[in-house]
Amino acid sequence: MLRLFADHEQRQVTDLSGLWDFAIIPDWDTLPSAYGERMLVPGCYDAMPDHAGYRGPVAYRTFVQTDGSPHRLIFDAVSHRARIMWDGEMVGEHAGGYTCFHVDPPAGESGRHELVVLVDNRFDPEASPLHHAYFDWYQYGGIIRPVALHRLPPLWIEQMTVRVLDWRLGKLALLVDWARRSAADEQTELHVWVDGQDAAFLPVRLEGSRGRVQVEVIVPNPRPWTPESPHLHLVKARLGDDDQIER
Repeated sequence: MLRLFADHEQRQVTDLSGLWDFAIIPDWDTLPSAYGERMLVPGCYDAMPDHAGYRGPVAYRTFVQTDGSPHRLIFDAVSHRARIMWDGEMVGEHAGGYTCFHVDPPAGESGRHELVVLVDNRFDPEASPLHHAYFDWYQYGGIIRPVALHRLPPLWIEQMTVRVLDWRLGKLALLVDWARRSAADEQTELHVWVDGQDAAFLPVRLEGSRGRVQVEVIVPNPRPWTPESPHLHLVKARLGDDDQIER
C-alpha cells in the first residue's frame, strides 16, 4: 500500500533527504570519532566509486531540530540492517531492506538533536534472511529510500487497514488505529471519503491513549483491479486533525 499524509494541519513533515555525514566503521558498537565524508540520502554507499562493492558497516549522521513534542522518524527502506541512534542512545533497530519502518525518539527536549543511522549491508541469514549472496542481482546497501521526521499532533492515525468485504458491491471495512498524547476522555469525529466522495461521518469517543475505530463504507462504481485494467480506488480517512490515504 502507498501511504500518504495530506492536508495535515498539525502533523508537520520534514524531509531529511540530502547530504549526510558519513564514515566507515569497524563494527556495530563503535561510533566514529569523526565523519570525513558526505553521502547522499537516499542512496547506496556501495554504488559510490570510493566504496564500490564494499560490504560492511557504516554510519550516517545528520542533525534535526525539534520543539519537544512527540516526533516520529519514518524510514522508507534501509538495506540490509539499521540501528537508529538519537543523541547517542539507541532508539530502534530494523532488518530487511524491502520494508518501511519507524522509530519514535524521546520527546520532551527541544533543540538540536544528533541522528545517527548505523547501516550494515553484509549478508546475514540470521538477522535478514531475505538477503542472500547467491541471488542473480546485486543487492546494494545504504539508506536507499527517503527519511522523514513527523511532528505528531495531539491525536494521530497510527495505521489504517482496508478490508474488502464484498468486491461486487464495493463494500469495505476500514480499521483506523489511533494514538494520542493525553489519555483524558474526549470526543472527536471520523470522516471518510472514497474517490473524493463522502462515505462516512461518525462521532468517536477516545478512551485511553490508544484505540481502534471500525467503519464500513461503499465504493461508488467499484472496479476490480485486473492486469488489463489496473484501476485503484482512493480511500481517505480523517480523525481529528490527522489523515491518511490508501490506494
